[in-house]
Amino acid sequence: MKYFILKVDPKKNMLFDPKESIDFNGNTGPFIQYTYARIQSLLGRLKPQDMISFPMQTKSLNMNSCRRSVRSSGCYTSFRESLKQSGKTYDPSSVANYVYELVKEYNQFYQETPVLKEDDKAKIMTRLMISAFTGLSSGKQ
Repeated sequence: MKYFILKVDPKKNMLFDPKESIDFNGNTGPFIQYTYARIQSLLGRLKPQDMISFPMQTKSLNMNSCRRSVRSSGCYTSFRESLKQSGKTYDPSSVANYVYELVKEYNQFYQETPVLKEDDKAKIMTRLMISAFTGLSSGKQ
């Protein structure tokens, strides 16, 4: 419910719809929470030996190509920029909408790119890094 209220620009009027506020589709808190839970589930599937070899495998990754693979809509802007804008304008909706755009883009990435169903370990690790980055940016701030 808090998210449903925070996502609206404070200068605009809104009509609160309890049913819409708990929908799992669209710009709602449950949609964002579900995506965060999905990411944590993916990361929870890592085995201890994967965690040990993770830093060695990621050293060889080209992080620019990793970022480009999920930036098709440009929503992966800096959380810091969004937060600064929100503080400057006293408008929490800019942060809420940043998180929604981030989660929406991640869900499209998740639908189009199998994260764990891949033979190449480096690709799996890249996709897990994208997932972890999104989880950090959309989850517990």
